[in-house]
Amino acid sequence: MWERATQLRLFNQREVTQYVDQSGTSSQPWAVSDTSPSRQLATSSRPRRSKVQIVSTPLVLEHPSGVRPRRVRTGGRDLAALEARPAEGVPLRGVGVLLPGFTGSKEDFTAILAPLAARGWWTVALDQRGQFESPGPDRVAAYGLADYGADALEIINGLIVEIAEESASIDTRGDGDLDVHLVGHSLGGLVARETALRVWTDSSATVLTSLTLLCSGPGALPEEAHAGLAELHAALPQTDLELIWTIVRTRAGESLSGDPITDFLRKRFLANNPWALKSMSVILRESPDRTEELARLVTADPGSRRVLVAYGEGDDAWPTDVQDEMARRLGSAAVVLAGAGHSPAAESHRSAASTVELLHRFWSADADSDGDSDRDSHGESDGESTQRADSV
Repeated sequence: MWERATQLRLFNQREVTQYVDQSGTSSQPWAVSDTSPSRQLATSSRPRRSKVQIVSTPLVLEHPSGVRPRRVRTGGRDLAALEARPAEGVPLRGVGVLLPGFTGSKEDFTAILAPLAARGWWTVALDQRGQFESPGPDRVAAYGLADYGADALEIINGLIVEIAEESASIDTRGDGDLDVHLVGHSLGGLVARETALRVWTDSSATVLTSLTLLCSGPGALPEEAHAGLAELHAALPQTDLELIWTIVRTRAGESLSGDPITDFLRKRFLANNPWALKSMSVILRESPDRTEELARLVTADPGSRRVLVAYGEGDDAWPTDVQDEMARRLGSAAVVLAGAGHSPAAESHRSAASTVELLHRFWSADADSDGDSDRDSHGESDGESTQRADSV
């Protein structure tokens, strides 16, 4: 038997009717009248760019040697993570915490964790609350930037304690100091900035050596991205994520399933908490520009607070000139990752290798040295350069 679900006006007023069987499993992506615009959407063979992107396709699904899943405790809940530690005999240089973007997950960093660990960095990539394998409450108020920032801060503090407890079995550089580096990709960059603002405003909070804004921006996404985010916001949480997945993938002319990567993307998207997606859509439309506030804190202690802005040369989220200007305001070079788009750590082995090399050099305080770097300056802005990191 079939049970007819509520008819929804969704995504540019296209009328979509979803049918589900009694078990609640979607058996038809949609069923619509022949005159409905959604019939054209369902049957059109011409790919179209979706207004709501499901981005950051992981490069690999299997965990490479040295990368292991774990849980980290924060705010009374466990968050899912992937971790890679330096092997025995490799001195620990510091800690890197990596935050994914909208509809992303820890798997977006899988390809770079082990190479960073091989260079001495204890790296932890997270599913933020409400993302993929990290649970979250069913209320939109639980997913503000302040909440995400507080989670990241708790995780950093927890890792510092964990490393201190294991210090007898960990090779360190012997100087007693532990560098902590925070990386935020896309929306994760807004969360990472929130965390840095909190830490660097209260120097007693914890240690944070550097902040990397990877394919992120100074605030909300450009206006042209707002319509799709508003559509998603209006549809959640009442609309089944399976239906949204089907619409978005069909609009983009992409398959719904059938290969391991696509099946993983579907599984990940459907595992998101709808309330989290709803709140994130607001963050991406309304987040204020706090660059000047961050710049003042960096300037107050430039010796121990560093910021890097980096993006793929084909990045299509925040305009690259906006990211360049953000870097200038922060007194940082903007580094362009050649051959990469919006997700350099996940798009190809070459772009992942370039991301590893960039982070390693920056974390090692060598990002601006000449040395054997593959980067070359190709632009100036008030004394600050935009640099190019060629794929290695």
